[in-house]
Amino acid sequence: MSAKRSSIDAARSRRLNEYPAPSCRRRLNGIPRDRGRGALRVSLPPLSSPFSPRAFTLVELLVVITIIGILIALLLPAVQAAREAARRLQNTNNLKQIGLAVAHYEEYHHMYPYLRDRSDEYAASWAYRILPYLEQQTVFDSWVSSARSYDAANAITMRTPMSVFINPSRRGDGELCPFDNNGAGPALSGQKLAACGDYAANRGWSDSGSPVTDRFDPKKSGPFSTTYSNLGIRTPIGAMEVSDGLSHTIVVGDKWLCEAMFTLYGQELVDHAVCSGDAPWSCSRGAERGFPAGPDDTDPEKFGSPNGQSAAFAFLDGHVTWIDYSIPLDVFKALCAVGDGVPMKGY
Repeated sequence: MSAKRSSIDAARSRRLNEYPAPSCRRRLNGIPRDRGRGALRVSLPPLSSPFSPRAFTLVELLVVITIIGILIALLLPAVQAAREAARRLQNTNNLKQIGLAVAHYEEYHHMYPYLRDRSDEYAASWAYRILPYLEQQTVFDSWVSSARSYDAANAITMRTPMSVFINPSRRGDGELCPFDNNGAGPALSGQKLAACGDYAANRGWSDSGSPVTDRFDPKKSGPFSTTYSNLGIRTPIGAMEVSDGLSHTIVVGDKWLCEAMFTLYGQELVDHAVCSGDAPWSCSRGAERGFPAGPDDTDPEKFGSPNGQSAAFAFLDGHVTWIDYSIPLDVFKALCAVGDGVPMKGY
């Protein structure tokens, strides 16, 4: 039985080898059949994976670099404009705080602060007087009136940077400037140790183009009792003397500064400690000569801002307005006087 079955299987195998299936009698897609083994002998080229790494060509790389360059060129001005808008907003906010601090000072003392209380290195400026109303009571209390502004005893008051006095379009919060030490020696010369300030008090205007005297003239004087001179006459000015209206009278504005001015006069005369009243050019500005004529204007009596087209001003009622350099000079002078009787609209 076993032998018979083996012969049947052998015969069946011979028939299959001699007569393959119809689909296998031809070359299947160019692949021959291995008749001796009953299987297809396949020989295919190696397949490349779709995930295989492929290097950039030089042309593709140049195209990518060009696209990135175009995007940067389009986005960079927008980013710079956004940053400048933020700095402009911060500048406006600083002036608003200062304007409100001056208003609170007047409400308590029934007068606006003196521009400065004396004319030497012992002097304190209007900025020092309003410190308690800017939440800087500790800095205010640290002042030692018997010591010079640049002495170590007054380090807290004179050397503590305060962001509220800094125009972010001009410099950073922690930047320092030199003291005006009246030629007292080389110990402090050139050293930037004093806390800076970028805002100047409105002292009004004068016909001569020089700082006005301590004699009060409502048609020319600003809200601060003006520069302390040898006359020793400092007229207190309060809200009752502002007959033009608080909303039409400038109190503080952007102080014009430039490198050419520092070279001509020395930075210590026009840009020194914000709380020191030693140099009137550093703590006040007037309207008699208008705004800067260009980026290198060396006139230390002018208001002005780094953007070169307009400057920000706080008014006695607390609001802040940007004034274009193209404003007529007589209008600007009227905004800086407390009682000239000229009606103002739009400011």
